[in-house]
Amino acid sequence: MTAAPLPSHPVTETVARVREDVRAVAQTPVWSMPPGELGEVLVSVTHLAAQVAQLQMRLLAQAEPSGVGQEVGATAAANWLAHTTRTTRPAVHRAARLASRLDDAHADVDTALAKAEIT
Repeated sequence: MTAAPLPSHPVTETVARVREDVRAVAQTPVWSMPPGELGEVLVSVTHLAAQVAQLQMRLLAQAEPSGVGQEVGATAAANWLAHTTRTTRPAVHRAARLASRLDDAHADVDTALAKAEIT
């Protein structure tokens, strides 16, 4: 008898689903979209990017206290993320500082990003 897999966290499932949906249309030509629809989708994608940025900041703020990267000997979660995503360390460390500020002192900005009221 095999054990049933544990359910994933809702955030994990949602991110996987959105990535798959975006991947499915990655090569779909957009030249045939009517201007009005193109404009609406462009605004929607801009709002989606703000919401993804907010989620990324929340995850990044939690990565360090959760010990992300420690299992491979990373000295900081930001260092692990930089290496794993081939992003510069200074860029990830700046994002980590911003993430901690959004989490602590700027909850109003965090909320506005989550609602895509700001980008």
